[in-house]
Amino acid sequence: MSHKLKSMNDSLWAIGVVLLLFYAQFRSRDLPGEEQILPQLAAEPIQQETRQPEFQMERGGVTYTISPKFDYELHGLVVSFHDVTDHLIPDFHRWGWGDNLNEKDLCVLWGENLRENIYKKMAFRNGSWTCWFRTQDRKVWRQFNLHQVANNHLLENDESVRRAILKTGVGDQIRIKGQLVEYSHSGGFKRGTSVTRTDQGQGACETIFVREFEILKRANRPWSDLSENKAPVLSVVFLMWLFRARSRWKRSQAGRLE
Repeated sequence: MSHKLKSMNDSLWAIGVVLLLFYAQFRSRDLPGEEQILPQLAAEPIQQETRQPEFQMERGGVTYTISPKFDYELHGLVVSFHDVTDHLIPDFHRWGWGDNLNEKDLCVLWGENLRENIYKKMAFRNGSWTCWFRTQDRKVWRQFNLHQVANNHLLENDESVRRAILKTGVGDQIRIKGQLVEYSHSGGFKRGTSVTRTDQGQGACETIFVREFEILKRANRPWSDLSENKAPVLSVVFLMWLFRARSRWKRSQAGRLE
């Protein structure tokens, strides 16, 4: 076998491993069945008057003013998300506005939408600001409760909370506790929040300053420890490919000029 053909085989082997890992990650995004949904997720979010005063915080050289509106607690199933820190293509929308606070959005369901596996018959997708959901089944659409789905823009000022949020994936069952807030900075940026679950369209997303964040039950992701951090995965794949290529080179006939 020629050296060129051996190199091609090595490359194909490495690509196969990468595809296997991404396939495992894709498969890991399956939503849990109704029998796996925790009873806490049947409850409506809790919204109460807050005593939290307006405050400021700094991130990325920008000072933000945060205005709490209500205390808020939500239990839900994550069906899609938008992660600013995990994109090959930068989120120019947020960079353009100088928004360094909102790193991740979570689209969640609760209540009646978690019965009879309704959610498994629908498709969910997140964009830079928005959660989309659809189905081709008219019966499923009639059963779906538009008042029990929310796209949540999450803010925080605690590293342990931040890590927990960034580790959250599709199929995870979560608890969020904090305040519904508006926030702004002196550059002209301002974002509000919905204060009701019955609105739709623009302005219907909840902006939450997260004080507590808990993953109550993770999705069944056997490869989650690998898939949650792609850099180590790709590093391992590269080292495996390098080791295999080096072994083949040692077994081949070679000359040397010096």
